[in-house]
Amino acid sequence: MFHMDIFTKINEVFGSQSGLARVLGVTSMTVCQWQRRGRIPAERCQAIANASEGKIALKELRPDIYGDPSRAA
Repeated sequence: MFHMDIFTKINEVFGSQSGLARVLGVTSMTVCQWQRRGRIPAERCQAIANASEGKIALKELRPDIYGDPSRAA
């Protein structure tokens, strides 16, 4: 199964990382730092999911938190 990088999907849904930053009220550098770390802060996930109007699910943003619990190791 093809796995789309979440930051690629963010760019598609919000137009750019700057677009997401504007929606969240943070700087584009903040979003760039999330990408460099390879992780979106858990406290931002719900706001991103809501702003995406269903196009991005919580489990896509943080599968380690919102993923399938039956697959936990």
